[in-house]
Amino acid sequence: MLFGPELETLRAAIIEPDRFGGTCLNRGCIPSKMLVVTADRPPALRDVGAPQTIDQTNLYGRSVRWFHDPGVPDDSASASWRSLARRSIDAARAGPVHLNLPFREPLLGQPGELPPRLTPSTSADATILAGRVIDGLDGIVNAERGLILAGGRGGVAPDEVDALAAATGWPILADPISGCRSLDRSVTAFDAVLRSEQFAAGHRPDVVIRVGRPAASKVLATWITAGGAPLVQVGGPGVIDPDHRVAVHLPASSMAELRDDYSIIIVTHNMQQAARVADRTAFFTALADETTGDRTGLLVEYDLTTKIFSSPSDDRTEKYITGRFG
Repeated sequence: MLFGPELETLRAAIIEPDRFGGTCLNRGCIPSKMLVVTADRPPALRDVGAPQTIDQTNLYGRSVRWFHDPGVPDDSASASWRSLARRSIDAARAGPVHLNLPFREPLLGQPGELPPRLTPSTSADATILAGRVIDGLDGIVNAERGLILAGGRGGVAPDEVDALAAATGWPILADPISGCRSLDRSVTAFDAVLRSEQFAAGHRPDVVIRVGRPAASKVLATWITAGGAPLVQVGGPGVIDPDHRVAVHLPASSMAELRDDYSIIIVTHNMQQAARVADRTAFFTALADETTGDRTGLLVEYDLTTKIFSSPSDDRTEKYITGRFG
C-alpha cells in the first residue's frame, strides 16, 4: 500500500491498462484488471501542509472505472466493509479501480473481529459470475417463504416480475413507481400491513428478491433488515445496496436469461395472466367416459400465446376465450 507522492509512480501502470487493456513495464506485464488500494491522511490533515501528503481524491481521474473514499474506519461502519470490498472487486473486473483509505494514528493496533460474511450459508445461497446465476438457483426459487420487492427503474418489465411471482408463488410488494401494482400477486398496502407486529413477526421471508430501487417505506426497510433474509438485487440503476446487505447482484437481463435456460410451466384458468406472462399457451379440456364417469385430459391446442388469443385454430379454444365454452 502506497501513499503521498509515491502514488504518482503508479500513474502509467493505471493509464495504460485503461486505454490499451494492459501494459508491460520493466518488471513485467500488468493486466487491465487492477484494484489500487492507497493509504491516506484523515480529512483533518488534508490541505493543512502535513508532510508527505498530496490530494489523493480522484487522483487518477477517468483512468479508473471507479473511485471511492469510505472515510476513516469506524466500528459503527463495519457492516459496510464486506460490501465495499465486494463492490471494489466486481468493478475491477472491467478495469482499474482506486480505493482510497484514510487512517488516523496510531496506525498499529490490535486487529478486531471481521464483520459477518455477506453471502448466507443457507439453501437460498447463490453465486453470480459474469451476470449469470451459476449455483444455487434451485435453492432461491424453491425457498418456502420468499418475497419480491418491486421498485422503480429496475429495467425489468412488469411481465417478467409477474412470471417470477407465478413460478415461485411469492407475493410482490409493489412500490407506486414500480409499474407492478396491477399484477395479480401484488400487495399495494404493505406499509399498513407491516405495522401489525403480529403479522410482521409471523411472515418473515426466507429470501428476498428486490427489483430496482428500494421502496420509499421505512417500515418495509426496517422489517427486511430485522428479518436477516438473503437479499438478491436485480437491476439498477447503478449499484443499489443502501444497507450494505445485498448478497447477490443480478443484472436486469438475467430475468430474460432465465427464460432461455429454464422452462416455467404455469397451470392457470386466469386468461389475463396467461396472455400477459406466457410465451406459449396450451388449452386443455377433459373428456368424460359415459360409462364410468372418469375424465381424461385432452390437449386441444398449443401455440404461441399471441396466436392462441388472437386467432386460435380450434373452435373450442375460441369459445373458451370468449366465454362460450361448456
